[in-house]
Amino acid sequence: MKKVSLYIILGTLLFSSMEIVLKLAGSTFHPLQLNLIRFTIGAFVLLPFAWHRLRQQKRHIVWKDGLLFAVTGFICVIVSMTFFQLAIEQTKASTVAVLFSCNPLFAIVFALVFLKEKITRITTISLSLSIVGLLFIVNPFELHDGLGITFALLAAATFGLYSILSRWGSKRRGFNGLTMTCFTFFAGAFELLLLIGLTHIPFIKSALSSHKQLAEFAAIPIF
Repeated sequence: MKKVSLYIILGTLLFSSMEIVLKLAGSTFHPLQLNLIRFTIGAFVLLPFAWHRLRQQKRHIVWKDGLLFAVTGFICVIVSMTFFQLAIEQTKASTVAVLFSCNPLFAIVFALVFLKEKITRITTISLSLSIVGLLFIVNPFELHDGLGITFALLAAATFGLYSILSRWGSKRRGFNGLTMTCFTFFAGAFELLLLIGLTHIPFIKSALSSHKQLAEFAAIPIF
């Protein structure tokens, strides 16, 4: 139990610094370029642990596993983290951090749908207190950056969906958390690389450049 508590504390401290770091890096990197870099690095950092686990299980990655990683990678890396990065660009990092922290609220709803988990009275009370706390911290009556708030909520909702699908996939395919996360990052980074590559195709680049709101997504840099 002490080890679990330590992991939660360390994870919270590290995760809470992410919005600040991304806000600072946003002036140098394109949002999708930054996601590509950080998830590729993360995947390689986790690879030795995932590989060791696979060898212990004496199993190989098959096409069904690849399909699962492709789905979770798309939802996590491309959808959720793109909204997350755009939210940080549009509004305060502290606001994004608070709104993104509500992703467990969405996860509980998705768990009810996909995992058939029951919502207990304690869970309901916790959800209610969490929502009230978020409203007090964010203060919706003083928010003027609606686009950033929308992006942050979409990031939280899709990350909640990713966490439930990841848990479902782990149980169904027999992967532990590190292995699931590692190959989700690899799949998501590869999909993102393909998406970035499409923005360099002349007619797609021209179409994006012709729209003021989409111009920043034309010819997204990789390096």
